[in-house]
Amino acid sequence: MCRLAAIISSENVLLEQKIKRMTDAMHRGGPDDEGHFIDATGTVALGHRRLSILDTSSAGHQPMFSDNGNLAVVFNGEIYNYPVLKEALQKIGYQFKSGSDTEVLLHGYKAWGVNLVEKLEGMFAFVLYDIEQQQVFAARDHAGIKPLYFGKYGGDFYLSSEVKGFTAVQPDWPPNLHWRVYFLAYGFLPEPITTLQNVQNLPKGNYMLYDVATHSY
Repeated sequence: MCRLAAIISSENVLLEQKIKRMTDAMHRGGPDDEGHFIDATGTVALGHRRLSILDTSSAGHQPMFSDNGNLAVVFNGEIYNYPVLKEALQKIGYQFKSGSDTEVLLHGYKAWGVNLVEKLEGMFAFVLYDIEQQQVFAARDHAGIKPLYFGKYGGDFYLSSEVKGFTAVQPDWPPNLHWRVYFLAYGFLPEPITTLQNVQNLPKGNYMLYDVATHSY
């Protein structure tokens, strides 16, 4: 049900090629459409592979942008209560162009900021870029159904729906030599352990704010 990727770079090198390599590696999770966005500074890249469900038209294409172009979002999952949130947002003046639950994230962030996460019911992971504030907002559902991995390599910070996104863009990303021990002990990899060094899951029910100007979170 869709895949997403994001890069926040201090090196500003080959971002378009890098983000496409990440999404290409996850194409089976989003076979219906793909989209990429590189901001004007060449610092932030968003990528998406789409599995069309709620709004199968081009209006549901991602990355999706706010009317003024200041917000961009990539989203994986389903917001179960989006009709209720959509109605609440319409009552305070927000207008919608699609039947997609993704659009609720854009208007919801404008209306409620990071408190949006507490209002969402469903299985989700998303990365929203506030271009004006130079801030990346990433969040994951409360049950942890949808994964969202993050890690740093060199001067780039990465987010991805799958671990394979990291090795697709950086084939020499060092492996976690101890992951097999955890797998043998538990039969699965307990969070935040992954097969790569310095790559972990965003904890379920949590969000991250990344300041693009200072490269801190």
